[in-house]
This record gives sequence, structure tokens and C-alpha cells, in this order.
Amino acid sequence: METIIMQDSDKDILTSLSWELEHAGYKVHLTYTLDREVLELIDMAKPHVVILDYKLSGSDAIHICHLVKAFYPNLPVIAMSCNVDIRDTYVEGGFDTYLDKPFKIRTMFNLIRKFIPEKNLHQHN
Repeated sequence: METIIMQDSDKDILTSLSWELEHAGYKVHLTYTLDREVLELIDMAKPHVVILDYKLSGSDAIHICHLVKAFYPNLPVIAMSCNVDIRDTYVEGGFDTYLDKPFKIRTMFNLIRKFIPEKNLHQHN
């Protein structure tokens, strides 16, 4: 089963997004903190994609993204952010791509399909 790790400090966001992902057939591991717990989850869950909340300056997410890429260089990491400059800064932070908050669920699934193309997903609008 394809596995995704998702981090956000907003429990409501995580609950909603994880429900959508699980409904589509993914195994989802959630974390509310942006620290080494993400690396521990990766080691345990062996995910296909990691999604991190970029937040404000993005420094915590960038730090964790760099750690993830140091240990798992081929693991896709997506920055999820409401920052207006995320389009310009996600590459500098080491992320593979970004989700610009707010986004449609379909947009999230389209990005995930780029990294897990063989997954047959339900249609989401």
C-alpha cells in the first residue's frame, strides 16, 4: 500500500486531508510537530511521499527537508504553504514541489500522482 507522511500543526487540516487520502486507498501517518519525529516516522513507515507544512519563514520545514534528503535522497518532499512566495522558494528549500494553500483536494491528488503514478485514485473535485 502506498504510504504518505503528512505534517501540519493544525489538527483539523490533518484530519481532513488524511481522511481524503485514506478514502483513496493510501496509508497515512500524521505528525503535528516539525522535528526529528518526521525522520523516525520515515524510518518506520517507509513512505512514498512526505508533505510538510512550510509555515511563515519556512526555516523549520527547510531544516527537516534537508535532513530527509540527506538520509533519503530519492524520497519526494512536498512543501504545503500559504506563503505567497512559496512558488519562488520551495526549490531553494530542497522540496520537490509545493501545495499552495488553500488548494483543492484534486490538486493534492494530482501532485501525489506525479510521485505515485500507478495509484488508481477516486475522482475528487
